[in-house]
Amino acid sequence: MTPSRPVPAPAPPRRRVPLAVWIVLAVVAFHLVFFWVVSNKHFLPKARYVAPAPTPNFGARQTVSTDPQTGEVTTRRDFVVSTTLATPRPTPTIPPAR
Repeated sequence: MTPSRPVPAPAPPRRRVPLAVWIVLAVVAFHLVFFWVVSNKHFLPKARYVAPAPTPNFGARQTVSTDPQTGEVTTRRDFVVSTTLATPRPTPTIPPAR
C-alpha cells in the first residue's frame, strides 16, 4: 500500500465585502435612524395664535394758525376717540311669505 498524500488545509473563507464597508454602512444606518427618531420629537413649544392688533380708536391732530392782523399764534388740538360699546346683533332674515 502506498502512503496517502497529506490533505491540504481548507483555505479560510474570503470576505466578499471588506469590514470597513460594513462599519461605514452601520454608521450611516445608525445616523439615519437617529435623525428619523429625533425629527418626530417636538423640542420647541408650538406656536400660539396671536390675533392681529386692533385698529386704533384714538387719533390726534394739531393745527397752528397765525392771525394776520394781530400776529397771534393759535394752536388748535383735536382729539378723537371712537368707542364701540357692543357689536350690533345681526338682523334676523325672515323668509318671504308664500
